[in-house]
Amino acid sequence: MTTTIGCDVVLLKAFFKEPRRATIEVRERNFDPSKVEIAITNSNGTIPAVSGWTVVGGTGNLDDTRNVAYIEYADDGDYTFEIKCKDMAGNESKDVEYDNAVSPEKFTIDVTEPVLNVSFDNNEGINDLYYNAQRTAVFEINEHNFDASKVVVDITASDDGRVIEAPAVGTWSGNGDVHDMSVLFTQDGDYTIHVEYTDMAGNELVQSYETEFVVDITPPVVEITGVEDMSANNGDVVPVIQMSDTNINYDDIKLTLVGANRGEVQLDGQYTDIHNGRVFTFNNFANEKDVDDIYTLTASVVDEAGNETVNEIVFSVNRFGSTYIMSDSTKALLGKFIRDEQDIVITEVNPNELTETELTLFKNNETIVLEKDKDFSVEVDGGAGKWYSYRYTIFKENFADDGVYRVSIYSKDGAQNTSENLLEDKAAEISFGVDKTLPNIIVTGIETGKTYAQESKEVIITAFDNLKLSELVVMLNGEEYKRWSTDEIDEITASNQDFVLSVAESNRAQQLVVTAYDAAGNEISQSVDDFYVTTNAWIRFYNNKLAFFGSIGTGVAAIGGGGGYLGFFLRKRKLIKLAKAAEK
Repeated sequence: MTTTIGCDVVLLKAFFKEPRRATIEVRERNFDPSKVEIAITNSNGTIPAVSGWTVVGGTGNLDDTRNVAYIEYADDGDYTFEIKCKDMAGNESKDVEYDNAVSPEKFTIDVTEPVLNVSFDNNEGINDLYYNAQRTAVFEINEHNFDASKVVVDITASDDGRVIEAPAVGTWSGNGDVHDMSVLFTQDGDYTIHVEYTDMAGNELVQSYETEFVVDITPPVVEITGVEDMSANNGDVVPVIQMSDTNINYDDIKLTLVGANRGEVQLDGQYTDIHNGRVFTFNNFANEKDVDDIYTLTASVVDEAGNETVNEIVFSVNRFGSTYIMSDSTKALLGKFIRDEQDIVITEVNPNELTETELTLFKNNETIVLEKDKDFSVEVDGGAGKWYSYRYTIFKENFADDGVYRVSIYSKDGAQNTSENLLEDKAAEISFGVDKTLPNIIVTGIETGKTYAQESKEVIITAFDNLKLSELVVMLNGEEYKRWSTDEIDEITASNQDFVLSVAESNRAQQLVVTAYDAAGNEISQSVDDFYVTTNAWIRFYNNKLAFFGSIGTGVAAIGGGGGYLGFFLRKRKLIKLAKAAEK
């Protein structure tokens, strides 16, 4: 009795990627199917069935009668096969002939394609391409008949166009049919990954794997030159900003220039391209007074991976030194004379800290260097990106005496500029006068109660003030008669002349009032009352009381001798009427 087994669809090394059929042929004339013992095992538990037996007629004594059956190995698994049989007479079969079949007793069926899954621990990329942190790739292959040597993981790496060393592929480990391996991407680079795999049965991956991405952990480089941080500049000011990154995003370059006083300033300069970056060069800041300021220059660059670099410097442009701001009360007294002394308040503003300060008071012809905390106080504010402010209060006690005053504030700043409020371009001169003394008036040419036998009488007024006479007004008989303005007074006093006017004759008593005003508002008046300027003899006689009443006495005596008291009385009344008529 001979048993022959043949198999189709053969793959070397006992792995088969397609179903396998085993043909069992027993040559025996006294064949009994029940005497055939077939033992099949499968690692996955699925045991294929043996088909029914088919008899193919023999020849001669029919010992070559063939009894044929089939086994279909369709399911994946690791199989073992054994067979033995006896004929109806109890004869056992000899050794099994396998007809050159490959691994008929032990083989593997694997018709399932391997499945590859690739995952990353970091998926927070921009455009699914740029990542600003390292990445770990985990390769997982689900395959029963795994062979690590057949996995092809091809990784390429470059940076800025240069080939760099690719990360090492890890060691595969498995748990059942699941096999995994990790690759760590820690360095900046442009990476591609290509994975292929064929299992031991010759099945290829359902789909090969390819991907590319960029790891960019390095932030952009932003350098600012041309101007030092926290510097004071009184010469050329030409900041230069250089920005570079392998994966620079030109749309995410932001430059701002903000002045403490000017606010945001439009950029004045030009870009030039460099390898992997740009340079912005400012034009020299204009040499104009309103350009002086404290500036904050900020350059922000974000690369394609989202890495951001911000570089910021603070510097001052200070070519014109300090500026001065007076309080309203100080402004109000500039160039004027005041009667009551007051504090002088002025603020000095400078982009930089002052290194020297001196306050000087010029009082008439005297020069006085003022002492801090004794003669004046100062409040300082600023720094940390703000202009420095020095608020000086010069105490009013310095101006207690009558006189002409002038205040000088001299300083030197961190940019080596010297400033003084008395300079013409600063427009901050402080000069004024204090005058508590009344003016003086001397009126000559007329006197109270006097009568002048003239058609007109010249009056001379001498008026002066210890500092400045500003106005002289003459009232004649209750009405303004003459007024000298400040300019007229200055002209007359400059030529050492007096103020002269003429009073015309009148048959009535007159009054002259002279009022002088000084620049501080002090005033004084002098009055000449009841004087006459007239050529009328009777008015003069009447107003000459001693002569008038003397003549009356003489008349009384004469009248008394000739007509008694009544005659005198009537004559007196007539004389009075005549005098009053003459006044009219």
